[in-house]
Amino acid sequence: MDLLKTGTLAFFKLSKAKAGCVAIKEDKHEQIAALKAAFANTPIEIRTVPDIYPMGWERTLVYQLTKKRYDKLPIEAGCIVNNASTAIALGDALMNGRPITKKYLTISGDALKQPRNVCVPIGTKTCEIIDAIGGYKDGVEDVLMIAGGPMMGKAIPNDQFVVGLANNGITVLKNDPIDEVNCLRCGRCTETCPSGLQPVRIQEAGKINDVERLNRLSVMDCIECGMCTWVCPSKIAVTENVRRAKKYLQLQNAKKGAK
Repeated sequence: MDLLKTGTLAFFKLSKAKAGCVAIKEDKHEQIAALKAAFANTPIEIRTVPDIYPMGWERTLVYQLTKKRYDKLPIEAGCIVNNASTAIALGDALMNGRPITKKYLTISGDALKQPRNVCVPIGTKTCEIIDAIGGYKDGVEDVLMIAGGPMMGKAIPNDQFVVGLANNGITVLKNDPIDEVNCLRCGRCTETCPSGLQPVRIQEAGKINDVERLNRLSVMDCIECGMCTWVCPSKIAVTENVRRAKKYLQLQNAKKGAK
């Protein structure tokens, strides 16, 4: 907690802001009490926010706290946003002179015997972490490994994946077959998208590499939160298809800029 406090107060001082806060989901009662005690008699306020996904997204968080919206960056709404891990890393650097050598990870998923939070050195293999926390569940032979959480994480080929600076979690799921069917045109992905996009139309444009349509549909505004895949009754990997469309558009824009 001392590292978080030091890093947060340093960020606040550097920002020259008039007010600052630490936002935390309202169901984390023990953590809220600890934060209020740690930041007592400081200019930092502890603010609770609803336990709604994706509350951690900058746009959602800024609107929840200030009721302001912005176009590109939070500073347009008068805000600077950093996460707790960054504040802790800064606090460690200021207090102990240490660079980032370790990462706190959430190791979760229905294929593991004992999911838990761990602190490991950067460079640790996933297989070593899984062995240390008890291994896979008995009878589990085929798993789906994801770098990150089940919603926004990206699949990795095996448990030889090495923990890096950007990793905050590993999800290990039973690799059960998914029965995908054709799109039902129900519109759930559009209704649920926090960015106000039309994921299924982006997916269609991406399949035929329609650059003009992808631009018109604002594909680059997608934050890859995974909500469209999660709510899809047809079990279509909508998020992954939109992600491919984004990468294709980025490639085309890079080619155009190189000319």
